[in-house]
Amino acid sequence: MLPWAAARWPVTYDPARTVVAGQGLGGVSALYAGYAAPMRFGNVLAQSAALPWHPAGEPDADADPVPWITRRYADGAPRELRLHLDVGLYEGRLLELTRGLRAALRARDYPVTGTEFSGGHDHACWRGALADGLITLLGARPR
Repeated sequence: MLPWAAARWPVTYDPARTVVAGQGLGGVSALYAGYAAPMRFGNVLAQSAALPWHPAGEPDADADPVPWITRRYADGAPRELRLHLDVGLYEGRLLELTRGLRAALRARDYPVTGTEFSGGHDHACWRGALADGLITLLGARPR
């Protein structure tokens, strides 16, 4: 998709100015895209990431309490990434797992920010937080 967009608009190839973002399963996808391609995506914005997801053949969240994507970041070589993680206070286990991911990232010295909002797994909550996360990762532009 990025080559298609670059053929039509002035798209940057600077990873420091590029964000991959998603909500739910898209949040896990964004986390993996940043992990797998930090030379392309230097910023990850994951909202209410479906952290219990794992690829086929990997232990599920009941067998291994540390999510698959958390293990990738905790055990893998450091990457040049900034991350922003949002999760709702009423998202049950996702709240706990996101806190664990945030702690694992900080233990590896990743710059990580994020919010715990008063809400659940809800598009209405992600809407405003998406803009806030983008501003946090990319910075506000001068007027």
